[in-house]
Amino acid sequence: MAAPPALSAGTPSSHPFSDMLTARVRYGAALRQGTQRDAGPGFDYGGVTGNDLSLEIAAFGTGHFGGGAQLHREAFALLDESRRVEGSLLRFQGGAGGRVKLGPVRLELMAGYGYAQLPDFAPSNSPSFNRAQRHSALLASRVLVHLPLDLTGEVRGEYPLPLAVIDAAGRKAQATGFAAGGKIAIPVGSLHALEYGLALDYQFVSDRLVTQAGSTAQAVSRLGAAVELRWLDAPPPPRFGGLIVLVIDSETGTAIAGARVELRAGDEEPKTLTAGDDGRVSAARLGPGPWIARVAAAGYLPSEARAVVAAGQEVTAAVQAKKEPPKTGSLAISVVSRETGNPIAGAVVAVQGKEYQSDQAGSVTVEGLLPGLVPIAVKARGYRDASEVGSVVALKSSEVPIALAEAEKPVPAVIKGTVKSRQGGKPVAATLEIPEARIKTSADARGAFTFRVEAGTYRVMISAPGFLHQQKDITVKPGDQAIFNIVLHPE
Repeated sequence: MAAPPALSAGTPSSHPFSDMLTARVRYGAALRQGTQRDAGPGFDYGGVTGNDLSLEIAAFGTGHFGGGAQLHREAFALLDESRRVEGSLLRFQGGAGGRVKLGPVRLELMAGYGYAQLPDFAPSNSPSFNRAQRHSALLASRVLVHLPLDLTGEVRGEYPLPLAVIDAAGRKAQATGFAAGGKIAIPVGSLHALEYGLALDYQFVSDRLVTQAGSTAQAVSRLGAAVELRWLDAPPPPRFGGLIVLVIDSETGTAIAGARVELRAGDEEPKTLTAGDDGRVSAARLGPGPWIARVAAAGYLPSEARAVVAAGQEVTAAVQAKKEPPKTGSLAISVVSRETGNPIAGAVVAVQGKEYQSDQAGSVTVEGLLPGLVPIAVKARGYRDASEVGSVVALKSSEVPIALAEAEKPVPAVIKGTVKSRQGGKPVAATLEIPEARIKTSADARGAFTFRVEAGTYRVMISAPGFLHQQKDITVKPGDQAIFNIVLHPE
């Protein structure tokens, strides 16, 4: 039997029976399993169908007694071996009843009339969809329990007492059945005396029909979502209040955008919000009482403010944040020889217009630097000048190793390239030799090779099995990057 939807606005009324009128629209799907037994072969059927729709309405006024009704339309589909049998079934029930509230639990008992259409497929050798009808006196009960987070749980049951059963051919038949289910109501909000919310609903229905031609039994599991409305005899008293936090610079009074604001109050769950471009944070549905707003923003010291939230009101609190003092870091510079790795003492290290000299360990420490990138220039007798960029991190010492190349030693030149076959351009694992430098190497699987030599003129000899030998002459200067590609001709 239909009964009033559960509380849905998250704000309990001051009167235990304050929902004068309730309504619910539900939509979902049904999982059906059934059997048909008759003089034919009989069959089993099952499957999931959508378009499971119901409408409920109940009116109890402000007292213990009232009534309600429900109209239910369910889709039906039977997949036969050769065709699909489809249709729909209706159920209606209405009646009167009473309710009583025992603390957080509400009990409802109702009695009335129930009408149900049941599937009747006789004969089973060529099934077609027909409807039997069951008229019954209906007994129903429901228990509602208020849960944490303003949710409401429900358990219900229905039992029809058949008054008249007629099969699809208009003959008398017999039918039994029952229904049980439950739901969880989720509060959404309220508008004056109207509360509204959502619900997740489940129902199990069992029916059995016995006719002169045979019998049909089915079990249906329905799962759906619903929209619920409750009209109260008076608007519910407010339970929550609101808080606006303004985050501003203590010196300039300007808003601080993007500040992280954490709201705390006793055992309440902390709320973390982010200030907008206007430095404002707005929080609703806060429990009455003292709240602390703690603010963290880049470049500012942690700050907080206190405010007292009142139900049904919105209060404002300003948090004045002070800027952090400048934080500096340091650079630990080590100067070494690129060739030997030994430290270089007496090197001149220039950082931000100041010069420092490395000690015996080749080390220089520069402190009091603001965070960021800092250019470093290094000079040392017998070595080439070098430059580097150090990254300063606040409150940390960042290491910057600098390797100096000896000035007397020439910078080598690099000769590199690839060896490929003229036919198809495939890489060739050729052997390459520079007799003057007494260097010999082989190209890799991609045909690539690399030589490092001093400045001068060289002959590069290239050979590979199955290909004609080649010779290339090349002149390189210190630090040159000479690149040439070789194409070998097959023998």
